[in-house]
This record gives sequence, structure tokens and C-alpha cells, in this order.
Amino acid sequence: MNDTKTDDIVLGSTQQLTKLNSHSIVVDSETIPRASSIKYLGVWLDSCLKFEKHIC
Repeated sequence: MNDTKTDDIVLGSTQQLTKLNSHSIVVDSETIPRASSIKYLGVWLDSCLKFEKHIC
């Protein structure tokens, strides 16, 4: 795992995301940061799949 290129994102509706507890993922004593958007295969994905960052 490349620590500098690994992010955590949770996808869901706005209502679903407000119910979520903010737990971090720890792998091999490294905490993986939670991101509000990620770039995957050239497409920017945000947590609600609105594609706002990709379109702008």
C-alpha cells in the first residue's frame, strides 16, 4: 500500500452520511485519511456521487 496515495471515502446519500460515525481505518499502524472526494480512473468522485468536482 502506498500511504501517500491511499484515501478512504464513504459513498451514500446525504441522509445516510449524517448517520455515519467518523471512524478511521488503520492499516499496519498507519491511519488512512477520509476524503470528501477522490480521483479514480480519471474521474473525481465525491461522497454523494454528485460529480461536482469532476464537472467544474
